[in-house]
Amino acid sequence: MIFKSCTSCHGIDDYAYHALDRAGWDTLLTTKHRDQKTVTITDADRAILLDWLAEKFGPTTKPFPRTYVAQEITTFFSDAEGEAMLKRSCSSCHGVDKVNAARFTAERWRVVTVDMRERGAKVADDELERLVEWLGRTRGTNDNDRQ
Repeated sequence: MIFKSCTSCHGIDDYAYHALDRAGWDTLLTTKHRDQKTVTITDADRAILLDWLAEKFGPTTKPFPRTYVAQEITTFFSDAEGEAMLKRSCSSCHGVDKVNAARFTAERWRVVTVDMRERGAKVADDELERLVEWLGRTRGTNDNDRQ
């Protein structure tokens, strides 16, 4: 439902900022899309979406932090350390090939990494920025890919 109805205008990260019950999600979706005449979703699809949002981002979940202050790093991951970190922290939910195929700026990798950590990836505070730096360096974008 999200890919069909939502991501043509915004990313899915918006949902992770909240931890709401079904009624809260219904109110938020109505409020966010009040002035947008291009948003169309059937009642049945909306019910599916609201059920999913309440389950995945309900009141008992931990919302994605609104602010994150990147720590300064002075030691960097080697390729072997970065690969080991990916296997340890990412492969419990999805294949490492998903990470290997992605190409993001370091800033985008930071958003993705913090989001994944909030969803359960085993990344300690002192590892996060080292991982972000390594991903940006080894799985980053080249100048022609930046938008």
